[in-house]
Amino acid sequence: MSHIDNKRILCEISKNINNNTATKEEMNFISIALNRIGKDEDANKVFEVKPKRGQSDADAAARQKLSFIMHWIACAIQPIDAPVASGLGLTVEKACEIACIKVVPAADKVFGNPNNSTYDADYLKKCWYQHDKKHMQDTIRHFYQEDYPY
Repeated sequence: MSHIDNKRILCEISKNINNNTATKEEMNFISIALNRIGKDEDANKVFEVKPKRGQSDADAAARQKLSFIMHWIACAIQPIDAPVASGLGLTVEKACEIACIKVVPAADKVFGNPNNSTYDADYLKKCWYQHDKKHMQDTIRHFYQEDYPY
């Protein structure tokens, strides 16, 4: 998980605590974290809210943006009548081409272009088949999942 993911999750836990809807797991996590901080551990390290060496805010934002694009591709390649997430029935190649035209400009508006990246169909197709991005291929994404784009 990136430091941006951790910040997003901490904000959600805070909201849940404030609304008295925090789960037992969330309260346990906070209790353990506060205990560690109380024993002189650095809060930034306990909560992992600062970028690690070699990471940056721009890198984390770029992954989140790519995750948004990959999620659209994952949904677009689903069969039109898929039982869980109906899609467009596209091939990966066609979905990547359309994503460059329709989805990338929308992602640029939402996320900006933190690393001045260019997204063409070949690059998106390459990303689709990379092992470290397999979690971005799920049609159903969860709030606590790495690189959650929403």
